[in-house]
Amino acid sequence: MFSPDEFLTFVKTIRRKNELQTEAGVRTALNRCYFSSLVKAKNHLESKGNNFSNNEEMHKEIIEKVKEANETMGDKLNTLLEMRNKADYDMEFNGDSGLISPIYGMSKSFNDKVSSKL
Repeated sequence: MFSPDEFLTFVKTIRRKNELQTEAGVRTALNRCYFSSLVKAKNHLESKGNNFSNNEEMHKEIIEKVKEANETMGDKLNTLLEMRNKADYDMEFNGDSGLISPIYGMSKSFNDKVSSKL
């Protein structure tokens, strides 16, 4: 089974290689950070008996369930979603490479706490 942590491994590669820190690289990194944390939370919550839709509502359902268990973590996941939405849908968004490290750190911190905090 695919591990969502592999998304963060890919983001680390983007962080380390200047030639990958293009606007497309930054947008991809922000997207993958969000999906790493979303899938990590989804897998953990499903292992505890939760079920989620297989459509766009899944994002909202997972964030709500995370907030029920831990509001701070739910807020972090929501922030990651907001950054992902900007990166994916806002073509005026300035995809500055300085965003990669803090968003990566937020995602990694979230992922490291999923098992103990949710």
